Amino acid sequence: MKQAGPVVAILYSARSKPASRPNEQNNRSGHNGQLGQESVCREPENCEPEECEAELAEPQLCREIAAAAASLGMTAYAFSTPDFEKRTGKLYGLCLKENKWIRQSVPLPDFVLDRRFPATLAEKQSSAAMLELLRRRKGWEWLNGSLPSKPEVLLRLKEQPELTPLLPPSMLFRSAASLPRLLRRYPQGLVLKPASGMQGRGIIAIKTLNLRKGYEIAGKNRSNRSIRRLFADEEELTVWLERWTRGTAYLLQPCLLLRDADNRPFDIRILLQKNETGAWSFTGAAARVGAAGRLTSNLHGGGKAEHALSKLSASFGKKKSRELLTTLKEASQLAATCIEGAFGRFCELAFDFGVEPTGKLWLLEANSKPGRQSFRHIGDAEAQALSALRPLLYARSLAGRTMPVLPASQSATGRALRRDIPVRNGAAALNVQEVHR
Repeated sequence: MKQAGPVVAILYSARSKPASRPNEQNNRSGHNGQLGQESVCREPENCEPEECEAELAEPQLCREIAAAAASLGMTAYAFSTPDFEKRTGKLYGLCLKENKWIRQSVPLPDFVLDRRFPATLAEKQSSAAMLELLRRRKGWEWLNGSLPSKPEVLLRLKEQPELTPLLPPSMLFRSAASLPRLLRRYPQGLVLKPASGMQGRGIIAIKTLNLRKGYEIAGKNRSNRSIRRLFADEEELTVWLERWTRGTAYLLQPCLLLRDADNRPFDIRILLQKNETGAWSFTGAAARVGAAGRLTSNLHGGGKAEHALSKLSASFGKKKSRELLTTLKEASQLAATCIEGAFGRFCELAFDFGVEPTGKLWLLEANSKPGRQSFRHIGDAEAQALSALRPLLYARSLAGRTMPVLPASQSATGRALRRDIPVRNGAAALNVQEVHR
């Protein structure tokens, strides 16, 4: 079939280490981030179809996008850092052929969809080095932008009066010594989370035990495993927290009551994507429900997905639930416009909202690398298909424009991006709060 449209490449973080040949060690780009001293590029014979599938962190997402591209007559494939050969500029990618992944030589991309979740700084630096070499061979563009720090994002969202009531109060964590005082101010407890965290990792709730007989922390460590500890007094708590937070920026928020009648944390995810005309469009919604007594509802942390309207209707009835969903969609549209105006072009953004038993809504998180697992779990075939199709239609729309494409890293308003947002009075608002309490 004749290919119609731009070449879209899905950039992923490989699960397994690349194979290497000793006599070629210094010729190609790999994972250690040092140009000229990298592991070799993987070639087709180094990957059987089953091995290729196992290597992908998001095999179903890559499969759906590749299949959607084929239906449009477009080229889409997946690749990672060691698939680029520095010396020749040759790129290998995983291509879907007869429903099997085959690694083969592929054309250099026009657009790159970033689905990396680097585990180390070295991996991140290596990937950046590879991308720079790739750009020298062909000028490609990011299909989707990336979000800056959480405090900076929410500071921009707070500029929208309509969004301000939806944003939880937050502050930067500065010293564990201040927590006992804050716990007296917020007796429902506090949540401590990494300023740049994802998937609920490293988030803990801190509470005062009944009758003030010590303190309890519970949540997830950085490996996403559940933790729970008890402390007899402020000194024990302070010492432990100083070790826990050392070397990482953290944010504090009061606990919010975001649970259903069965004491299960839940949130509502709204996925917005650009359509073929470049306009923000609603793709789908799903509820994510955690286990009773747990801190978060993330699917990566053991949560499950339910239909958003059904989940809300169980607590608020169908009429009120439809009104809540309408409000969530409108708030998402406004937030997406605000974020894009401040931080450059995006093709998709997901927004997670918490819902209190009273119906009070909170905007918890904005995500520029949203997963689609929720739609598959609830059987929403339309949202699942659209979530794979729309990035491709948007890429084709960008490629067909006669004006230069605005880079994803450039402000859509033409204003310089602000990277030095001040923190007033020690408080920095953020748009991220996992479902907790």
